[in-house]
Amino acid sequence: MNYEYQDYEYDLYNDYDFTADLDDALHDQLTGTTWEEVVHRLTPETPAEERVPLYQAIRKANLLPNEATFFLIAWAVETIANDRSAELLTAQYQSRFAEMEERLGLGEDAIEHLESAPPEYRALHLEFAQAAAALFVATFQAFGEHKMASLLRQNPDEFDRLYNAGYEFFLGPGEESALEGLWAMKAND
Repeated sequence: MNYEYQDYEYDLYNDYDFTADLDDALHDQLTGTTWEEVVHRLTPETPAEERVPLYQAIRKANLLPNEATFFLIAWAVETIANDRSAELLTAQYQSRFAEMEERLGLGEDAIEHLESAPPEYRALHLEFAQAAAALFVATFQAFGEHKMASLLRQNPDEFDRLYNAGYEFFLGPGEESALEGLWAMKAND
């Protein structure tokens, strides 16, 4: 059995392209501004590392509501942090999970029902959740988003509210930040 890092942003096995929809919505919002051409050049292949400074510049230009630029920046940084967390899982935790699952004879339901798993298995999940949460905060800080990092640590509910309001500004209701699941896992263990 493999413990896999969950990517909450979108289903990688269907044809829905969240990034293309977001780019279209952003282009619609900035049509007729000096940013139109720059935003129009975005493609789903534009790396998140290139998006963050663009979104920060859009925020600085005050072209969109605060929640909208909050979401854009948070989503791009979250995408980077998700990749880094997946790498962390593979490099430092995957084999530990596998060894413990084999030693304890745990099946799929151990992951699905973590609350009933043995304490040492829950402790390993908590350790990973804390390491991933620290990595998320560090990723925000690495992009100069110290206020977002602080908000994420000190008031994750407000972070989620701003994130969700920004998502709704562009795409309507429905998206849940991957951070919501991560902080819930960290808090509940």
